Amino acid sequence: MKNGRFLPLRCLKKRVFTIILSVSFSSIIIKEFRIILSKLYFVIIFLLIYLPVIAADKGNFVLKPAADGRELNSILASVNGEAISLHDILPYTRDKEYVAYASCQSSELAQVIFDIRKKAVDELIDRKLIVADYRAGKFRIPAREIDAELDRVAVNMGAKSRQDFIAKLRRAGVEYAKMRSDVEEYMAVQLMLHRCAMIGNVVTPEELYNYYNSHKDEFLKPDSVELAMILVKDEAAASEIAGKLKNAPEMFAELASRYSEGPGRDNGGLLGAIEIRRLRSEFSSAIKVFENGRVYGPVKTAEGINFLKVVKFIPGSSNDYFSVLPALREKLEAKRREMRFEEYKLSLRKKAVVRYFFIPETYENQKVEK
Repeated sequence: MKNGRFLPLRCLKKRVFTIILSVSFSSIIIKEFRIILSKLYFVIIFLLIYLPVIAADKGNFVLKPAADGRELNSILASVNGEAISLHDILPYTRDKEYVAYASCQSSELAQVIFDIRKKAVDELIDRKLIVADYRAGKFRIPAREIDAELDRVAVNMGAKSRQDFIAKLRRAGVEYAKMRSDVEEYMAVQLMLHRCAMIGNVVTPEELYNYYNSHKDEFLKPDSVELAMILVKDEAAASEIAGKLKNAPEMFAELASRYSEGPGRDNGGLLGAIEIRRLRSEFSSAIKVFENGRVYGPVKTAEGINFLKVVKFIPGSSNDYFSVLPALREKLEAKRREMRFEEYKLSLRKKAVVRYFFIPETYENQKVEK
């Protein structure tokens, strides 16, 4: 920003990422890390602005009091003496908890909520440890790079000046200083993880070829079939449909639209493409030949009486080594990156003091600690 005005995006792009050069990354790391940071501001906006606003709009949500009367809205964990409360994680878990309420049985709910919150707490603990590791080192992200990232966030929010940006943040309940600090932390986490993951992450040709030979099933495209289905519950309707299909199988789509009580009714009963090996046993037993246009049924299942039509048989195929090589390399590199991430986070936890202070109601007289 110069004279209270934002630099044009083309200028920002020239200035952003010079931080990488200071860390002495290789050209490959620079290129990949630029891609990460170029997308980072979408994450920053969502996590740092919109989630807190959503949380504020929905109120101070508490699932239910614990059995002994203590509120669950309390300290859930600590890392090196720094507390993590329910307030800290609810913006990230709230929607998942609502879905759990709608989809889980009462007997499962406490454990599901526990798992959701435990995962969020662990992710926040890891973030705090990574940021602490970054701050323990000598390198610091230059202020101009943090400002450049904030400028990108501001432009994306439609702010016309720094003052306008600060005003928008305040209306969202976010102070500019806190926003700037959080942006630096997110950049630091991405930087530390990326540097950790890229060290020794080269997959050799021998590793690629050995993996391909040992996992050829992963690169096979199995036989599949596009099916259409008519499902009815009434025996009389099934008998009528069977008679009409026997005389005019081409009426299948029309009959599905008229009679079917199953999926795809409005589209002639079409179910889409399904791998033949994944067909339910009743259907695979009934379909003797996967011939296009062939109709089978009635087939009885727990849901009712079914009629099936083979719309299209799609033969499987296998992919040779060189055709899958780019995807295979990316897969193995991703696995290795994930392994590096976990090793790095585990090494940080071994040097930290992490305590958990919450338990699900189904875990009586147990305490979760690491």
